[in-house]
Amino acid sequence: MQLRLDALDAHLAKSLAPLYVITSDEHLLALEAADKIRKTARAQGFSEREVLVVERSFKWGELLAATQSQSLFRER
Repeated sequence: MQLRLDALDAHLAKSLAPLYVITSDEHLLALEAADKIRKTARAQGFSEREVLVVERSFKWGELLAATQSQSLFRER
């Protein structure tokens, strides 16, 4: 699902998706979207986040491993 920044608030008011990919030609808009998502996640009790930067040498197995590993001490 693609969302514009002006529709993000309404989406976040309903529920959080398990994964967000933020892309934009405008760096400031991407930062604002990320800030809104993090703020909503913190308010709902999510305290950890994992950031993966996809570059030319990115190992896609890292993404799979990140989604399948769960900490015993993680809150949400």
